[in-house]
Formats: sequence, C-alpha cells, structure tokens
Amino acid sequence: MTIVLPPIVVTATEPGYPANPGGLPFPAPNPAVVFQGQMLERFAYYRQGLWREMLIKIANEQVTWGMTGGPAPGIVHDLQSVPFADSYLYFNPGLTSGHGLNYAQQYFHSGGVTSSPGLSGGDLTPVAAVGHFLYGKGTPTETSINLFGLNSPGISSAVFNDVLATAPIGTSPISIGNIPFTPDATSWQLATWIDNLSLTLQGTLNKSPDGSYQFTGSVSAANHTYDSMPAGFKAAIGEAAANTLQSVLDAHGAMPFEVVIKGETAVTVTKELTPDEKAAYTDAVSFVSTANEHMLQKYGANLSKVAQDMQAEISGKKIRSYAEAMATFEKVSANPRMKLNALDTQAVVDALNALDKATFADNITRLGKAFGVVGKVVQAEAIREKTVSGFQTGDWKPLMLELEAMAVGTGAGILVATSMAFFFPVFASAAAGVVVVALMMAATAAYFDAAKVDEINNMILN
Repeated sequence: MTIVLPPIVVTATEPGYPANPGGLPFPAPNPAVVFQGQMLERFAYYRQGLWREMLIKIANEQVTWGMTGGPAPGIVHDLQSVPFADSYLYFNPGLTSGHGLNYAQQYFHSGGVTSSPGLSGGDLTPVAAVGHFLYGKGTPTETSINLFGLNSPGISSAVFNDVLATAPIGTSPISIGNIPFTPDATSWQLATWIDNLSLTLQGTLNKSPDGSYQFTGSVSAANHTYDSMPAGFKAAIGEAAANTLQSVLDAHGAMPFEVVIKGETAVTVTKELTPDEKAAYTDAVSFVSTANEHMLQKYGANLSKVAQDMQAEISGKKIRSYAEAMATFEKVSANPRMKLNALDTQAVVDALNALDKATFADNITRLGKAFGVVGKVVQAEAIREKTVSGFQTGDWKPLMLELEAMAVGTGAGILVATSMAFFFPVFASAAAGVVVVALMMAATAAYFDAAKVDEINNMILN
C-alpha cells in the first residue's frame, strides 16, 4: 500500500514559545502563562486539522526537555486533553474539532483519559488513540464502523471474491467472517489509528448464469486491540517524531486497550459483464445447445431430459460431502446394467485415451461459463485419467474425490459442465456410450442432486 500524505505545514511545527525545564531569567513570563500560550497555539492548529504538525512539535519539545525525565508538558497535556475532546465529539456527532477542543479547555481534568471512551474517527482521533495508549490504563474505548468510510466498491478481498465467484446460480445467503482489512491509500488517516481489522460480511447474493451478480448486505468488524503505534501513524508524523514518542511510551508504561467497533455498514457489491465476458457467455450458451443436441441424437430423449434438468436445476445447489455423494453414486456403479464386457471396456478406455487433451479441457471451460464458472478449468486431464482408471479397475473413488475437489472450489456448475463434456466423444457402440455418459452424469449429480442419480439408475434398470 502506497500512502500519499498531505505536505507538512512547516511553520506550524516551529516552537512558538521556548520549552525549557529550567525556566527563563527574569523578567520572563510566568511559566504558567507560557504553558497556557503554548496550549492555545497548538489547539488553534489542531482545529485546522494539523494534528501531525502538533505531534511533531511536542516530540521536538520532548527532545529539548530531555529524554531522561518525565514526558514534556506538551505531551502530558495534549495526550490527555485531546482524547477528552475526541470522546466528546464521538458522543455528540456533528460537532467540529473546535467544539471538542473548546469543551476540553473548559472541562478537562488530569487523569480524564480513563473516562473518555469514545473515538470519533475525525482529525483528533490519531492523537486520542495514542493518548489512550499512554494514559488510558488499558480501559476499553469504542468507535463506530460507520466512521471508517467503508464503501461498497472498497469491500474487496480474496476471501470475499472467491465466495462470490463460487456461489451457486440464483439467490444465496452469504456469511463470511475473518475477512482481513487494512485501510487503503485513500483512507490514510484511518490507517493512523486502525490497522489489520477482521471484517464480517452478511447478506444476500443474486447471481446470474452469465456470472454477473449483486451482493446486498452489511459489514461489521471484530474488536481491535491497539497495542502499538500503527505503521500509518509512524509514516504520518515521520521517523524522528515517531521514535521520540515511542521512547516516551516505552518509558512510561503505555498499556494496550481494546477498541470496541460498534454497528454495521450497508454494502452493495455489483459485478457487470464486460463486452468480452458477454461474448464469452453467449458462446458458452450456444455451445451448451450444441452439446444438448449431440446428447439427444446419440443417447435419446430420456437421458437427454435428465441432462437438461440437471442444467436447469443447479440454482442454489449446495455441494454434498464425498461420503454422501459416494454412497449415492454406488447405486449406479453397482447396477448390473452398467457393467461392460472386457471388449467394450477396452473400447471405452481407448476412446477416452484418444481424446485431445486441450480440446477436452476447453470444452469443459466453455460449457462451465454458461453455468457461472469463472476462469479456466485446470482439472480436466485429471478427470479424464481417473475416469479411465475407473473403467479399468472398477474403483471410482479417485474420480469422486477429484470431482469433490473441483466442486468445492467452483460450485455445481462445473460438475454439470464436466458431465456434458462426455457427450462429444465417439464410442464403439451406443450401449457403451450410454454407460459412459450415464455414469458421468450420476457421478457429478451425486454431489448436488441425489434424486437425479436415482432417476438415472431407474432409467438404466428399466
């Protein structure tokens, strides 16, 4: 993540008053007057949003003050009064930083950080958070996720995108937890007090066969532990000031605290097809029609109807476990009418071995696009090899495990596409072809529609 920060206002970081622990010779102003003047000067800059400059200023004051004693007066004051002001803003939304600072000037008291639990998400919050770290004694704080500036286009992660891509066609409830989130370059100020959040997304996904979708729901966040100055905070104030503040934190017992993140933010994530994706989907639908025509002509209306029902009914289907699918499939694999003699078995093996690998893989990929499958199918050769092995040995477990792995990562649509890819090979006899196609339809349907497997089995028996 590359963060482009606003430039530092150099004049704001310059000391307006000397910070000398030994005081100044007569007739210098009373130290209390000097301190009050320094505080008012800094508060004027805080009102302008120049919190980075003020932290640099008080860090420089600490260096002048000396690192062996206690925190410099500016640190003591600002890292207690600003949390007080920021908490006032959190519980009174709509006010400005100036309102909060005016309130702090009137009502702040030493030790008040422990009773200032709110983080407003505004200009004062980065200072308030580090103030809680130093003076809050580990007491929890709270904030609202609605202050994070999360918007629908920004809700993206590998976890979220994978779930959307592999969700079934139709309407599905979606609940995804433990989504890692780090503020991006457009929300650099959030990154100065919050990092490495864990989000939860809940809602409803409406997904079309062409791969377009709309997710409507909400995002919430797990509580966050503030246990060190975030990298974004250090980058914002610069290495020198960050190192000085770190020394103060280390020397004076900064304590981690919990940030309770309340509420949820409504999100809508929409994917529309690009022209190329639309063309690919149109091609895929046409290819499905061609495959179904092959099926009807070669294997008859009954098996063709089951195949088309499988295609039409994948919406919302969940993937069954390997154990469930295997138990269902074995009804078909054990059907005596599904047994081939040695001559036909060898003919099937030869036909499958003669398949052009690239064409077979491309067929599955093209067919898959019609059922919402995104990307190229890479397991095609493994499917072919394990189908050959199943006919040679009678052991269908390797194929079923491969189908499970494929379906868990991609959804029921890829299973339908895989079964349809077996409509095209030419087998030595129609009977052998029926066995191959029926077995593959049953093996794939076993993972999402047990009733279709029974229908195939009864059709073969009769």
